[in-house]
Amino acid sequence: MQENNINECKRILIIELKKGGFEIKQNEIMQAMSYVNAIYSSSSLPAKPTINAYVVGGKISNTLSRDIK
Repeated sequence: MQENNINECKRILIIELKKGGFEIKQNEIMQAMSYVNAIYSSSSLPAKPTINAYVVGGKISNTLSRDIK
């Protein structure tokens, strides 16, 4: 029997859903980035996967860029 193992993970997708009408601000972006950093600093993954993180809400604050990489 073959086991699936998270150590073989090459790509990770994080989607953080905010309540309806929620305005996405800098704090929400920083929270998603902290999730990515926590995964990268985890010793449970032998390789660094590609991680895409999205924050989904009702609107984006005018003070933020629409695409942060």
